Amino acid sequence: MPGGQPRNYPNTGSAVLLPLQLKNGTVESVEALVCGGAPKGSFTNANNGSFDGARDTCGRIKVSDPNPQWVMETMPLARVMGDMLLLLNGHVLIINGASAGVAGWELGRNPVLSLVKI
Repeated sequence: MPGGQPRNYPNTGSAVLLPLQLKNGTVESVEALVCGGAPKGSFTNANNGSFDGARDTCGRIKVSDPNPQWVMETMPLARVMGDMLLLLNGHVLIINGASAGVAGWELGRNPVLSLVKI
């Protein structure tokens, strides 16, 4: 992703595969959405008692494109360790997580109690 910010454990963002685009029964487009996470250095900081704020960005990428490019968006709420669910209407629901810290070993802080629908 642009900026090189980590989105995997322990800086855990969340990801979902968006609805596949079909044309004549063949998959035409495959797109993934990755949201949230914690900035570089957050795991070390959390282990030292300083809990960095979560990221509020999402990136979309069409993996099926010959030259895939990230398209960045901003979420209404920053979150680390969120869960994403693809709804039947094609919307994405983001729940759970924290607004500071990182995943693992009780290093998340400030639970996010509001859901986001994209």
